[in-house]
Amino acid sequence: MNGPQIPALPRILVAGAGIGGLALAALLHRRGFAVEVYEQASQLQEVGAGVQLSANAVKVLRALEIDEQVVSRGFLPRHFIGWSWRSGRMLYKTPLHPSHQARYGAPYVHVHRADLHALLRSALPAGMVRIAHKVSAVTQESDRVRVDFENGHVAFADVVVGADGIHSAVRRSLFGDEAPRFTGNICWRGIIPAELLPPGQVLPASSNWMGPDGHVVTYYLRGGALVNFVAIRETEAWTGESWTTPSSKDELLRAFEGWNPRLLALFERAEGLYKWGLFDRDPLAQWSVGRVTLIGDAAHPMLPFSRAGRRAGARGQLCAGRLADALSARAGRGARGLRGGTQAAHQPHPARRARTRPHRAPALAVGAAEARPRLLLAEPHGTRQDLAPRRMDLPARRDAGAANARGPRDGTGMTPAPHGPLRGLKVVEMPAIGPVPFCGMLLADLGADVLRLDRPHTAGLGEPLDTACDDLGRGKRSLVVDLKAPSSRERVLAILEKADVVIEGFRPGVMERLGLGPEVALRRNPRLVYGRMTGWGQHGPLAASAGHDIDYLALTGALHAIGRSGEAPVPPLNLVADFGGGSLYLALGILSALHERQSSGAGQVIDAAIVDGASSLMTLAYALRRQGLWRDERGANSLDGGAPWYDSYRCLDGEYVCVGALERKFFVELMGLIGLDADDFPDHMDRACWPALRSVLGRTFAQRSRDAWCALLEGTDCCFAPVLSMAQAAEHPHLKARGTFADPGTGMQPAAAPRFSRTPGRAGHAAPAPGCGGEQALRDWGVEGHPPTGAAEARSDR
Repeated sequence: MNGPQIPALPRILVAGAGIGGLALAALLHRRGFAVEVYEQASQLQEVGAGVQLSANAVKVLRALEIDEQVVSRGFLPRHFIGWSWRSGRMLYKTPLHPSHQARYGAPYVHVHRADLHALLRSALPAGMVRIAHKVSAVTQESDRVRVDFENGHVAFADVVVGADGIHSAVRRSLFGDEAPRFTGNICWRGIIPAELLPPGQVLPASSNWMGPDGHVVTYYLRGGALVNFVAIRETEAWTGESWTTPSSKDELLRAFEGWNPRLLALFERAEGLYKWGLFDRDPLAQWSVGRVTLIGDAAHPMLPFSRAGRRAGARGQLCAGRLADALSARAGRGARGLRGGTQAAHQPHPARRARTRPHRAPALAVGAAEARPRLLLAEPHGTRQDLAPRRMDLPARRDAGAANARGPRDGTGMTPAPHGPLRGLKVVEMPAIGPVPFCGMLLADLGADVLRLDRPHTAGLGEPLDTACDDLGRGKRSLVVDLKAPSSRERVLAILEKADVVIEGFRPGVMERLGLGPEVALRRNPRLVYGRMTGWGQHGPLAASAGHDIDYLALTGALHAIGRSGEAPVPPLNLVADFGGGSLYLALGILSALHERQSSGAGQVIDAAIVDGASSLMTLAYALRRQGLWRDERGANSLDGGAPWYDSYRCLDGEYVCVGALERKFFVELMGLIGLDADDFPDHMDRACWPALRSVLGRTFAQRSRDAWCALLEGTDCCFAPVLSMAQAAEHPHLKARGTFADPGTGMQPAAAPRFSRTPGRAGHAAPAPGCGGEQALRDWGVEGHPPTGAAEARSDR
């Protein structure tokens, strides 16, 4: 065998106390090796900001028994999300937490580099790391390696590992003096306290804003207390190599002028900005010579052009783990040299090479034609077409292809896995807000294949909602169609030919003007169920007027009935009109029409007016009023808070509880449990006693905290419940036991309802980005003979 003989338990010297060097030293120390770490800095501190750790890196930390501490100090992102640099359109979205943990056995974590560095240091004994020792020369002798330091110190070891960064003195000793090459890119980094940002400005994800000649990465750190960003831009004017060159907010904003206002608003909050140039070297044929090897940036600088670069610290940890494995395997065998272990640690897996080769080819071609590496993360419609060989179309196309190759799957843009009582039902959802998407969500939750037609541009309607939080869009697929384009009419009709149901929420006459009205659509598909959702209905004096939930509710008498006595009416969110009187009645109409179609073979039109549905929900109140049991005065009736035994009460801790002891036996139970005598109020339905009873109940409930009342009253027959916030509801034991709220990988949200014994529904995958999965839906439905959505439609947010 060739190469030097290494002892069974070699003495190991690690040059560099960065993340990779400390991880390697800690792993080797735990396996019984004698390790010394030398760091050139005069004090141990980690520059930089955030680092993203994949499952492989977290498993290295697990071997050091610090993985739980890293997770507790870090942040678990829910998704990878790509955004358009200018429009803010979502380009792709991949689930992370908790699916990453389930699939790979460890979470994906964002962690502050300083926190990770401190935890790695804590895994080493005191005195193992020597600071202020900068390597000047490494010399291989016959049976050992000599390391000289600039301060005059000399050390000897059986194995030397160079983890001393891009300006590695160990590398220079092995391969000569090769200066790093400027890539033509500079990078800004900053950290912003999350409390300075408005809610929702940065999503709980690993976000990548992609544009011509640049990209920006944002993510949370320290449990969501901090927001980290890294902004990269191409430039010719740069000479420095430091990580700590100060920059300014104005310089950063000038560099990203014209980018999305949401991103620029983030930059406006940044203080203490730094910038640095990104440098690279040509790949080495090998990283080991004799008893000396390299890891991390010393071997191969990692650039933040991709997720691999953003996980440079994690890559260093992984390489350290593999090198530790190699040394442990060689211990006792007298193995020669180190090449096998560290080379394998740096080489891509053959399967990964094969998988990524088609997508790497454009980058390699561009790189060969340029004098320096170019940034290839421009959006497809970016101005620098030479830098963006249409690669950002890949997420949607890859999803579509994967569905055919792998069979049905439930993931954004893919063929939905069959489930629920409505499986096989094909539904087209026209562009809309509120009740129409909610109806589509209900159908998708129960298994329908819902294809949402999206506008090329946002319409500026309703509350602005990020795609990542659009739970009404869950479980659907999307196709971008410009309904005003003449070519779109025939295409949409071809889709409706294959559909079972179409739902739309335009004002009366709009679908007719688009050439997509019921008469035309039912001629093409006589079995089509055509659901029309409006506020005022398809006819009547107000039919053509704009309105929202509160307006429709006001017209039905429902809004007038809700609120405290002597105060203004209070809208009950948009639950009663939009979702109750609108979405649920449209869904009922659709299912009824589908049932009738089984016998007649014909579809029909459903006029689901919110004013009709909301009025229908008021049937009992109108019946009570007709009988003289309901007054038009607010807060004076049995079910509107007027009755003291059907109201909410403030507790000692400022929280609230409610009671609904309508029937006498429940009222008696309530009074007895809270220490009062029901006989003091022999007819609790008598309005004359209500003021005195309300006063007694108010004083009583104010004497204990909400939790104390829960401990006493929950689970009894006094009709009691705590008044919970939305943040608290999902944590209530009853709702947790039923799974009323669930996290399908996109964040906690209400689960599918109702429950079915044989064919359960479920909350589907995250809402698709516009255009994601639509072409695959057309193939699944058998819509043929029409070209895919073109650039003018899919990229119209230019």
